[in-house]
Amino acid sequence: MLYVLIVVAVVVIFALVLVIRAIKFKPGEIPQAQLPDAPVDEDAAAKHLGEAITFRTVTYADEDKVEWAEFERFHKWLEEAYPNVHKKLSREVVSRASLLYKWRGCDQTLKPFGLLAHMDVVPVEESTLSDWTHPPFDGFVDDETVWGRGANDMKNQLVAPMEAGAALISEGDTPEMVIYI
Repeated sequence: MLYVLIVVAVVVIFALVLVIRAIKFKPGEIPQAQLPDAPVDEDAAAKHLGEAITFRTVTYADEDKVEWAEFERFHKWLEEAYPNVHKKLSREVVSRASLLYKWRGCDQTLKPFGLLAHMDVVPVEESTLSDWTHPPFDGFVDDETVWGRGANDMKNQLVAPMEAGAALISEGDTPEMVIYI
């Protein structure tokens, strides 16, 4: 019984310490990156995201099931959709189908900045096709939404920096630090 009381006392003291520390915690100011405004064409960005969705870059645990040619087609599309980005940034193919872009900044002494995304998507279960408002790989774009597999996870997070980069490059901007995409 004594051991149970000791354990209970330790847990109560630990919980009390956590509560007190939480009450006293004052978050510091988080520095915000000062990024220039990029005049991004929202209609073009939506169109590009819709196009990106049409590539069936589906991955599986069994890599033999992956259509690697679809990734190669997607890479080629990125070059065609964002020619200025591909002229200005270096691009490296990592592993079998991943891309790493590097945009050299003005000040190489600054810590680099990374924007992460992935171009692969999970498979669509045949049994769920009737649940989709629009087919998952059509990349349908209406006045408010881009529909399809990858629209919210994660092709949107790949298209966004490509759009911003293209806009900034067309304005003649160069980042202060190195940016990796």
